[in-house]
Amino acid sequence: MIIDPSKYLTGIPLIDKQHKQFILLINKLVVNNRKGDMTKAELSDYFDEIIAYALEHFDAEEFLMRSAKYPLYEEHLAKHDIFRGKTDELLEKISTEVIDVDHYVKILCEWLVDWFKTQVLDDDIKLAKFIKENNIAHV
Repeated sequence: MIIDPSKYLTGIPLIDKQHKQFILLINKLVVNNRKGDMTKAELSDYFDEIIAYALEHFDAEEFLMRSAKYPLYEEHLAKHDIFRGKTDELLEKISTEVIDVDHYVKILCEWLVDWFKTQVLDDDIKLAKFIKENNIAHV
């Protein structure tokens, strides 16, 4: 379930750089889980790192959308909020429930990968197109 970052480029350097880093973090979780014997604490650390980076990316992307007066800002923001809510739910489960770590990592990675692919292909590509078509300066 390793993600190839080249398939998810938007043409916006900052967004692409952040997406590549997000993918590296997910891929790191997948690879380290394959080694076996990941503890709940290690899973929590990996997940915390992934979520922190995702939220940093959202902040940058949301600033870009507001600056560009992106007409689909509210729609895009709502999807970021869904991600925030789901990750809160998953973090709670990791910290409070007895879980099969290997199985949970598989579910977590599937969700992160599916969410990422959908977000990039459905929403970030639209944002990039808007920015390019309107000659809006971007990082």
